[in-house]
This record gives sequence, structure tokens and C-alpha cells, in this order.
Amino acid sequence: MTVRQRVFAALLATGLAMTGVTAFTIFRLREWNARGWTGIQFFVLPGDDEKSSKGTRYLSGYGPGSVFIARTGAPADRAGIQVRDVIVSVNGVPATDIERLRRLDETLAGGDRLTYRVRIGSRERDVEVMLESPLRDPLLIARTFILAVVAVAFLAIGTVVLLRRPDDRRAIVFFAMMAVGAPYYITQIVSQLDGLGARGIAPPRFGISLIATFGFGIALAFVSLPLALHLALIFPRERPVVLRRPYVIRWVWAIPLLGAFLIIPFFALPAIAQSVPGDAAMAGIKAWFTALFVVLMLTGLGALIHIARKGRTEGWRQAFLLRPFLAMFVILAIPVTLHLLLRAWGERRGLFLVGGALLVVTIVSLLYPVPTVVSLWRSYREAGAEEKRQIQWPLWGFIIAFSTKFLVMAVSTLLGFMVMLELSRSMSRSIQLLNWLIEPVPYLVSIVIPVSFAFAIFKYRLMNIDLIVRRTVTYAILSGAIVVLYLVLVGGLGTVLVRVTGVQNQVMVIASTLVVALLFVPLRNQLQQLVDRNLFRERVDYPEALRAIASNVVTASDSAQFLSQAAELLQRALQNRAVILFSRRHEAFVAAAKIGVSDSIVGTLSIAAPSIEPLLEKPFDPRRRTLDESAANLLRRLEISLVIPIRSGSSALGFLALAPKLSGREFDVEDIDFLISAADQIGVALDRFRLRQEEGEFEQAREIQQALLPRRIPAVAGAEIAGSWQPARAVGGDYFDVLPLGDASVALAIGDVVGKGMPAALLMSSLQAAVRASASAATPPEEVCERVRRVVTSNLTGGRFITFFYAVLDTGAKVVRYANAGHNPPLLIRADGTFERLASGGPVFARMFGGPYERGEIRVAAGDRLLLFTDGASEAMNAAGEIYREERLIDLASGIRDRGAEEIRRRIADDVMQFTDGELPDDLTLVVVAVL
Repeated sequence: MTVRQRVFAALLATGLAMTGVTAFTIFRLREWNARGWTGIQFFVLPGDDEKSSKGTRYLSGYGPGSVFIARTGAPADRAGIQVRDVIVSVNGVPATDIERLRRLDETLAGGDRLTYRVRIGSRERDVEVMLESPLRDPLLIARTFILAVVAVAFLAIGTVVLLRRPDDRRAIVFFAMMAVGAPYYITQIVSQLDGLGARGIAPPRFGISLIATFGFGIALAFVSLPLALHLALIFPRERPVVLRRPYVIRWVWAIPLLGAFLIIPFFALPAIAQSVPGDAAMAGIKAWFTALFVVLMLTGLGALIHIARKGRTEGWRQAFLLRPFLAMFVILAIPVTLHLLLRAWGERRGLFLVGGALLVVTIVSLLYPVPTVVSLWRSYREAGAEEKRQIQWPLWGFIIAFSTKFLVMAVSTLLGFMVMLELSRSMSRSIQLLNWLIEPVPYLVSIVIPVSFAFAIFKYRLMNIDLIVRRTVTYAILSGAIVVLYLVLVGGLGTVLVRVTGVQNQVMVIASTLVVALLFVPLRNQLQQLVDRNLFRERVDYPEALRAIASNVVTASDSAQFLSQAAELLQRALQNRAVILFSRRHEAFVAAAKIGVSDSIVGTLSIAAPSIEPLLEKPFDPRRRTLDESAANLLRRLEISLVIPIRSGSSALGFLALAPKLSGREFDVEDIDFLISAADQIGVALDRFRLRQEEGEFEQAREIQQALLPRRIPAVAGAEIAGSWQPARAVGGDYFDVLPLGDASVALAIGDVVGKGMPAALLMSSLQAAVRASASAATPPEEVCERVRRVVTSNLTGGRFITFFYAVLDTGAKVVRYANAGHNPPLLIRADGTFERLASGGPVFARMFGGPYERGEIRVAAGDRLLLFTDGASEAMNAAGEIYREERLIDLASGIRDRGAEEIRRRIADDVMQFTDGELPDDLTLVVVAVL
């Protein structure tokens, strides 16, 4: 099924469900409208007049016939019937005769009159009350309107989110939560009427309508609880517990769905009891329970068998955890089976086990809001800067909605207990009125849940949560005060004008009032603009934001984290819709951090440098400048209204792209000065991170080089060999190697990869691998050079090249065979002080040059010294700009030619370091061979 088909199916199913629930609600409202009510409910319990006359009490001050509900403004209330009054009879039928009262109830309709025999204290009187439509009750109308608005809002917001993000799992779960919540609120419209049963004649029968109203509503409530927790566990991304144990989501659903599954059978129980008279009712209830328990026992047994089979391959624990729905039936089947066994043995207390299990399921389900809030809170604590601002929306939405719900429930319960106390009639009436006034508040407040999640899912934080509170509370108060002031001025001045002029004509009075109203419209507008401007005052002053950014420049260890924090600070200080920080990456400016737009733009959204770099000299409004079409379209799509360059010297490192302010005001001079200072701080940080990255690359390259160089110089008969590589601050690509080819034969290699940093080090590793693969006693040096050239040139780009020297020293034959590929010619210092350069070979390794290579051959004798070196020795430069020069190297080597190889190497290295004052401009690589 495609995404579009899934969306269509979801919307169709939701539409059908809403249609059915709405049609049922309208049917019940029409039925109540036709039958009417009196607005009271009294204790209707079987009894006799003797007990009634003695005032048998079931609660404090209440007995048979006592009124415990009396809706303010209802027909009975207007007739003077209040809480604690005792209904002795209705149309002559005693209040204790339930069956006759029900028969009377069935014969009466809206517009009929009832005669209540009411006892107040010790005095009795007859009160006539007309059955009227409850839909005339203002409180009921207001409650119906609130519930309808909330239901429509749930459905509308859920549909918008689904259509905008049909492939987002969070949006799908959110829509499901809204699709369940909308019909739930519709069912609550009629549940009050059905629940109160305030028709005032007889207790309501638990028929199909009442079962449908309460059973369906509670089932929806049970389903909505796991939906909310499910969304909290995957928003804004999956919690670690879900990633480690995906079956947790299924367990979240298993417990409440089991409760919802069991609700309908238990709600059908009263209907059975009322449909069958006398002792047959109890028999019907027992048969119903027995059939239900047998089904649960057999279902649990089947589930246990299935889990046991899977447990053979998966393990018992894993098989149980992976199948929560089956596991729940297994768990519930345990008390049910025990009850059936105990009942077979004549023991009836086993029913308490079943009731306890169902009570546990219900309590656990009702406590779902707690882990929901905890999950969101943990996600908030563990989130980054921007995610925290996204999560705080649903977090506050849930806290506000659930806190309001629990607070109202607690207050309602307290007020209910107060009504049961020995209070005056007027006090009880006031308490019940207060209770009915606060009852719709949780429904109204619950709308913050879909609103908060919708904003968070869209990832467009148009304002902070505290800004919303400020606008919804402070803004409403101030705006209301302006309206009141405006009306007072208009009405007061209009009245004064009429009295002063003595105008009596009604048309003239109206006209004069309109004139005054028009005159004061500009004043009202100015006051409103003043309120708007002040409500969007910056919450963080600019110097504080700059200090925070400067502190982060010093302490931040990660560029992405620093840029994200900088964007956060800028948006918080400016109170604008979005901040996007672009940094330079080769020939483009790429979004590196953002606040207020989708996560997907980071690292993917880019603008070609040539299209915008000429403008990055000073701040500008891209809407008023001519830009490359692609750059202009991109900035327009992001609603960017100001661009601030980030520079380092003469080069542009990036820029800040800012969306308009929430207040609607333009960026002023103070804003731009602040942003320029912030951009300077960010530029310093970018330079710092760039240098740190280069140092890191140099360190990695140095480690690679050191790993590739020989750890130990191999020994060979007839010669002493020493070698070293001393890196400069900037990493180069120097290389040397000594490879044993036999007891009296060794290969000597030295090279210099032109370039620095990681690329040079990687080329050096390629060179070493090619040499070691090609070197052998049987392979001539010129062939080794050709093989190595073919390997390494495939990795060379641009104008890069490698100088290389390879030689085989045969100490038995006292000969050196070599090939030089453009490297500094090694020096052979004779025992008599003369020297020769080993230059025969061919060109450097590069794409533009090729072989063939020639072999050189030179004989050596005892006392000769062979010196291999890179240009880090011969071309070393000191602070005065003087070059070490090869002649100085020859003179030094000739002067100490009688020393050993290691001492010669050390003396040359020390002389070069002394010449450069310890500041090597390039790597110093030396290989010295003393022929014995």
C-alpha cells in the first residue's frame, strides 16, 4: 500500500467513525430533547414507608428519596427543589417503588408536568415541575460547544499534520491519537446527560444506548493512553529503551487494549440484570461471567501453548517478551483459572483474584500519563539545544493538560464530598454550581496537546513556550484593557456629547457615537502597537549574548556544537523566526547550524560561493539585492531577510542568514551592530577550529609516517647503517627504508612526496607499499623504479610528483647498484676525502613523465661513507633567509668521514638544527652507510 493509499484509508476510517459517533450523539440529544428532564436525581432504592419515615440514612443527611443532584437553572431548581430535599412521591408513586416509577417514566414526554411530594425538614409540600428540554440549559450548551470545538480541533490538527508528513511515523501516531481523541470528546457531549440520569423520575436503565455511550467512551480513553505514551517514546526520536528493546512499544499497547477488550462485557452486565426479572437476573449474570471466564481461560491456554512452542527456539524469556498480547492473556488466565477451580470446589473467594487482576490492569492503564511525561522529560534532558526547544512544546502541553485534569478531578471530588456534608441548601447549591462550571475546563485545556505536538512535529518554533504564555495571558489582558478603555471613551464621550447638545433624535445619537468612535480609532491602534512591540522585547540583552558566544569560542571543543549554540543564542536574543549559519566548504557555503527550520538542511543546503561571495562585504537584505537565481530562490524559500558576512581578513568564511523577527519589526542599527560583533566572534572560532583540524591532520600524517618508517635498522655484514626522520611543524612526505635482501646485501630507499599534510602522508604509504612489493635481490634497481612509478602515479593528481632513490648495497662484492628518480643525488664520501654524486637514473614519478630508468653502479671500499638525504637537509633555511646548501653538507660529512654511521648522522642533524635555530622548515631525513 502506497503512502497516499494509507493516508486515504486512515482519513476514510476516521471520517466513518466520526460520522457514526456524531450521528449517535445527535440521536441521543434528540431523544433527550423529546423526553425532557427536571434536572434532579434522588436516591431511588427499594424500601418501605416505615423506614423512609424514620429517615434511614445512607450518607450524611441523605436517605431514600433524598435529592443529591440538582442542576442550577433546571426546571426543578426553578421550582424550588434543592439538594437534601426528600422526594416522597412522584405523581403519587412512592419514591421507593422503582418499577412503578419506571412505568411512569415511560409514559411521560417533554412538556408534561410532574407533581413532586417534597419533604423539607418536617414539612411536606407539593411542587409542580414541567419536563423541559435539557438543551435549553446554558451550562450544557456551553459544555457541548466546548467539546465540539475541541473534537474538531483534534481532527483538524491531526489531519493537517498527517497530510504534511504522511511518511513520518511520529505524524502517523499523532494522527491516530487525534483520531481517537475526536470521537471521545463527541461521546462526552451526551455522556453527562446519560450519566446524571437527571430526568428526575426513575433511575436510568442500562440499555444499549447507555452501554454504547459509556463503553465506547471508556474504550477510546483506554486506547488514547498508549497512543500518547507511544508518541512520547519516539518523539523527537526513539528513546534508547525502544532502540534496545523494540518490543517495549507492543507492551505499551498490550495492557490498555486488554482493559478495553474487557470493558464491553462488563458494561453489558447491568443490561442483563435489568432485562431479566427476579432470580433469573442473577442466574443470567452468573452464566455471563462463567462464559466470559471460560473464554479467557481457553484463550490464555492457547497463548501459553504458542509461546511454549516459540520458546524452544527463541528461549522462554524472549518468546514471552516478544509477544506481549499473548502474554497478557496468559497472565489474566491465571486468576481466572484459579477462580473456576476454586468455584468447582465450592470456594467463591476466587472471584477476588479476577477482580484484583482487572483492577491492576485498570490502574496501570490510568497511570500511563506518568511515564508519558517522564519519557518526554528524559528526552528533553538528553536533547541538544534545538531539540530541547522542540520537546518543551509537547512536554508542557502534557503537563498542563494532565495537571489540569487531575486538579479538576481532585477539586470535583472534594466538592462532591462537601455536598454530602451537613451544609445549608444554598451552600450545597453554590458548590454544585461551581463543580459544573469547572467540569469542562480539562476538555478546553486538552487542546494544548495537539497544538504543542503539531508545532513540534513541524519543527517550526515560531515562538518560545514562554512567549506563547506571554501572548496568551499578558497580551490578552492588555489588549482587553485597550478595548475596554476604547469603549469607555467612546461611550462616555458620546453620552457627554448628547447631554451637552441636548440631542434627542435617536439617529443623531447613533451618528454622534460613531463619529467619536472613528476619531479614537488611531489612538486605539497606537496603543495596540505599543503593546505588540513591548511584548516582543528581547529576553537576552545583546552584551550578554556576545559574552556567551565569546566564552564558547574559548571552551568549545567541537565546531558543530559551537555553531549550534551560537545559532541558539542569536535566535534567543533577536527573537526571530530562524537563524541559519552557513560556513565555507571548498567552493560553496553549506548550512552548518540552524534554529527554526528542518534538521534536513544541515550539511545538505548549499549556495555556490561565486553566486553570493561578491556581496559578503557588508550586511545586506537579499530581498533587495540582485542574486544568482538559485541562491535567490533558496533564500526566499527560507524567508531570509538579512545576511551578515562572517569574515577572516580578506576571505569570507561564511554568513548568517536570518528570518524576520517575531514582532514583525525590521532589523535596526542596534540589531545589525550586535550581529556584526557576533559574526566576528564566530569568525575567530571558525579560524580556531580550522587550525585545530589542520593540526589534527598533521598529527595523523606524522603518525602514519612514523608507522611506515623502519622501527629498527637491519644489520648487514660489512656495513654499518643509521637512519632517522625528524619532522618539522608542517608535515611533509619524506620517506626512507632499509630492506635486507641477504646476508651481505641490503636495499636502501629514500623519497620525498611533494606536498604536506594528510595527502602527502597517504602517498608516502603508497610509495612504501610499492617499494616493499618490488624490492628483491634479483630485481635490478631500474626495474624497481619502473614498477614503483606505475603504482604511485595512479594516485597522483594535479602537479604532484615524488622524488625517489633506490640502491642495492652488496657488501661482499663491494658494489652499489642504484637508480635515481629525480631525487637529491646521494653523496659517496671516499676514505681519502673525495666525493661522488649518485645521479644516474631518470625523471621523478609524475603523470607527465615516464621511464626508462638507467642503472648506475659504483664500487665502494672500506672507509667509504654513503649519505642519503632529502631537501630538508640541503635546502634548510634559517630566520635570515640563508640556505644550508649542499656544499656545507659535503664539507661536514668529509670532515667526520672517519666516524661511525650513527655519529655522522647525529652530527649532521645537529648542525642543521643549529643552523635553523631549531625551527626546521621541512622534514629532515638522513640515511648514512659506513662501509667496513
